[in-house]
Amino acid sequence: MGSFSGLKRRTLLAGAGLTALAGSAMGGLIGSASASAVPPAGIIPFSVLRNGGNFGSHTLAFRTEGDRLTVDISINLEVRIGLITFFRYTHTNTEVWENGQLVSMETRTDDDGTEYHVVARRTGDGLLVRGSEGEFVAPPDIISTSYWNAGTVNRSTLLDTQRGSLATVETTRIGLDNIMAGGRQIPAIHYRTAGDLNLDVWYSMADQWVKLAFGVRDSDIEYVLDTAADGSTLATTDG
Repeated sequence: MGSFSGLKRRTLLAGAGLTALAGSAMGGLIGSASASAVPPAGIIPFSVLRNGGNFGSHTLAFRTEGDRLTVDISINLEVRIGLITFFRYTHTNTEVWENGQLVSMETRTDDDGTEYHVVARRTGDGLLVRGSEGEFVAPPDIISTSYWNAGTVNRSTLLDTQRGSLATVETTRIGLDNIMAGGRQIPAIHYRTAGDLNLDVWYSMADQWVKLAFGVRDSDIEYVLDTAADGSTLATTDG
């Protein structure tokens, strides 16, 4: 299938979560799940580009019930030439958070024909993780690699949502950029992550995930935040 034959979620989505040096502007999300990350429409819709062309979509939908936050994640990526599909990647993930901690997670991935699954549940010792690569107990405060939680930039260990393994990372705050997100220019804080995951990620001043970029082989991958149907993709505190 060409240059994408080895493209895995560990690289593709950087496992969707990061680590270390956040500035004070990150506000209330640092180290915990917060309602500030959830846009008014309850959805974060990304178009995914490969070398500037359409590659697919990555969508997060949020539901809240009291202190419980459920996040449904769907990723669909495809490389086609005419009627021939050269690469296909699908990933679904349902996370449940309570009081700022991950209490359960179920994921399924089809990485161009290679399948993965992960099931995680809160126990008295931490988060019991059963995945394609075995079983272990993750720390109680573990954050998954699904990016929406800006507290990931403070962590050196993250839970890989594709394989159900732990990823070691180091994240550096690059600075403030103006980026296109939700159909308009906004200020966003730029971070760079290295280690098991290598990527650049941006969060708005309201702690919402608004952009992602990374390179793999001969491809530059970029996430561009779309506008929700009601126009309220971005939190109003972005200004």
